[in-house]
Amino acid sequence: MTSSGLSHSIVYVAGATISVGWGGSDIERRREFEAAWKDVLISRRIDSDGSVSAADHPRPADLEVAIRRAARVALETRDVWTIRGAAIADAESATIILSEQVDDRLSAVQGANGQKFSLGHELVSIDAQGAVLSYREPVDSVPPSAIDGRGTVPGGIRVGAFVVVDRSSGPAQRLGLRDSLIALMPYVEGFGGTPAPLRSLARIVAAAGRVLRVNRDDLDRVDVLLAGDRSTARRPMEIPGSSLANDKRDAQGEIGAALCYRAGAVAALDFMDDGVLLLLRSETGHAARLLDRSESELWRAADGVERIVAVERASREGSAGQTAEMHKVQARLEHQGLLASEPSWHVSEAATWVIDGESTVVLDLASPLAQPLVLEGSAAAVWVVLVRRGSIPRRRLIEEVASDYDIAPDLIASDIDSLLARLRSENLVARS
Repeated sequence: MTSSGLSHSIVYVAGATISVGWGGSDIERRREFEAAWKDVLISRRIDSDGSVSAADHPRPADLEVAIRRAARVALETRDVWTIRGAAIADAESATIILSEQVDDRLSAVQGANGQKFSLGHELVSIDAQGAVLSYREPVDSVPPSAIDGRGTVPGGIRVGAFVVVDRSSGPAQRLGLRDSLIALMPYVEGFGGTPAPLRSLARIVAAAGRVLRVNRDDLDRVDVLLAGDRSTARRPMEIPGSSLANDKRDAQGEIGAALCYRAGAVAALDFMDDGVLLLLRSETGHAARLLDRSESELWRAADGVERIVAVERASREGSAGQTAEMHKVQARLEHQGLLASEPSWHVSEAATWVIDGESTVVLDLASPLAQPLVLEGSAAAVWVVLVRRGSIPRRRLIEEVASDYDIAPDLIASDIDSLLARLRSENLVARS
């Protein structure tokens, strides 16, 4: 019992520990909760990553939603990928089943052979090494783990395959890396604190090596399909380079000229002739956007040059008709917020960080001689905004930090500019 008069149940949810607070009159309700959540209940007292008050959520379903939301918030500062999906595993690897329909996910779990065990059918987290962190739902329809009757994950178990259920698809089809990322993106609940979300996910997919798109009718034979796919030869998935960062230190246009920068994307992978794949963030989550050939050419050219220069570079043949068409592409991308007249800032892919209270320690992993940099006060607030937004224009960054401190943006603009310049010189942030 704590000094506040609350007792607590601590549950493990997809890699986060969440404390559920109970009032003195909630004895019976707490007993029912702990019976339903017994597979993820932590019996010993530990520090939790987040907390939820049971009194604020009287319905069991609402309490579960609140717990999941608290877990996602806690995982936002970690290098994990959290998805809506089912997970089945054996002693060697896990298969992640992705479908918008709960019935599909349950069918795949229940159709797995007897040597498999369930890691749940709602929420699964995968860390940067591909290790699975399970979310175990309190429902009877998911078979219990075959290991000691518990829903825990054996140490070191990693993703071995992804199966995407598409009710309108034909025969089972193996997907390449680009199409795999597009197919997986709708199921993202959160990317955590990784500074290179697309590349991090691409590494996990490439390590697994197998992404299958299947029809609902194939769900009862997922094991057979995966076994057959494993026996066929396949080329390793190659992870392409990024086209988000602008390596130039300064803008390339004339003073007063209208410049053109990449914008709006949290991350980007350049598949060359197959287009540029963007990761976009919205109020409801993440989405993939594959640029077509013309859009990709213009996106690559928009590195702080004048708008007319970007169009000329993207128009390879330089004919009047092609240039006119590229101007239309430019207008379309600007309307969609994917091109802008000012640069955006984002955390460098080489950066790692730890948020500790009101301070943040950041480090450039690409340099063996780099020293940790401690950010405090408004500097730490700048870093938090960069992590939260993924990519943000200078003006919006200053406005958000000023709003947090309830001061006029002009009063902190120069300080933030100086901080960004220092972080950029130490390879901790980049400009797009």
